[in-house]
Amino acid sequence: MRPGIKARLDQAAAALREGRPEEAVPALEAVLALRPDDEARMLTLGLLAPAVAQLGDPGRAHTLAQEAQELAKRLGNAEGVAHYEAVAAQTLGARMAAEANAVPLEEAEAALKDIASGKTLEVPD
Repeated sequence: MRPGIKARLDQAAAALREGRPEEAVPALEAVLALRPDDEARMLTLGLLAPAVAQLGDPGRAHTLAQEAQELAKRLGNAEGVAHYEAVAAQTLGARMAAEANAVPLEEAEAALKDIASGKTLEVPD
């Protein structure tokens, strides 16, 4: 792994540990733009997945975790496979919860029109 990439990964990991995913995400995306080798890419995606999840995008987080898991398999990294499988499972749960709570756009627009026209909305039990 190139030294500059290792330093950026260390900085992003520190930002995540300190609860600053908004700083980690751009740093990790910059690492991906450098087209790192498979090991560095796996580590980058593995850090990016929880950072993106913390910023409210569980769907993207799940995709990133799955990609990190696939890279770990290809590299023969059993620990990485197990770790990223757990991350993928966590992000899948968050993704499913977010999708279950989503309101279709047409339904939301109709509700807004009803509110604008003064109609009282009924909330189902």
